[in-house]
Amino acid sequence: MTEHVSDLTWDRLHAGSLAPALVDQVRHHAAACSSCAARGAALDAAHRRFIAAPPPLRASRVHAWRVMVPAFAVAAAALAFVLVGGEREATRMKGGFGVTVFAGRGRDAVPLGAGDAIFPGDRLQLSYSAPRDGHLAVLSIDGADRVEAYFPSSETTWPAAAGHQIALPVSTELDDVLGDERLWIVFCDHPQPLAPLVAVLARRGIAAEPPTGCEVQRLRFDKRSRGGTR
Repeated sequence: MTEHVSDLTWDRLHAGSLAPALVDQVRHHAAACSSCAARGAALDAAHRRFIAAPPPLRASRVHAWRVMVPAFAVAAAALAFVLVGGEREATRMKGGFGVTVFAGRGRDAVPLGAGDAIFPGDRLQLSYSAPRDGHLAVLSIDGADRVEAYFPSSETTWPAAAGHQIALPVSTELDDVLGDERLWIVFCDHPQPLAPLVAVLARRGIAAEPPTGCEVQRLRFDKRSRGGTR
């Protein structure tokens, strides 16, 4: 997988609404990632053009990815997901930790429900809701049963502030391994090293239980080729 700064995060940075600590993280990442640096520059230029000459209010269609993100983030907030191995039930939003997902495909953003098809090259963006501050990580098991960390790229879980529908600062570009793409998103009261989490997931699979003081959301998608087959 390839980790990139999401368009939503760039938009918040250019609008001046991104937390200073996250601004530093984004700038540091972009300095080492030519793709993100180019994307950030392009969105900054688009932001400046928009401010200088906003479109007419009568415009009925907006196709630019950077403008569509807020609308799709709202749509994603309404999604209910399936916990792997269980019946359909809504992701916990009252008094608990919850996750929503959408995929960036070119200039579009597509909200995802459990079991939906995803494709190599999609950029998955996750948002979370949490009633308290905590520490978060997104791990995956791909179609070849390989376990890796989507997020963060550091050695420990990411400090996640309490709030509703907070977008993670980076999106993840999907590789070409087809099959079930299973996400294991853990939210903990205290920082956790990622290596033991990866190890337990490799041993026990998606049904692995999180450490004490943590809760987990399990999501599954069907990664297939653009032609519709695995």
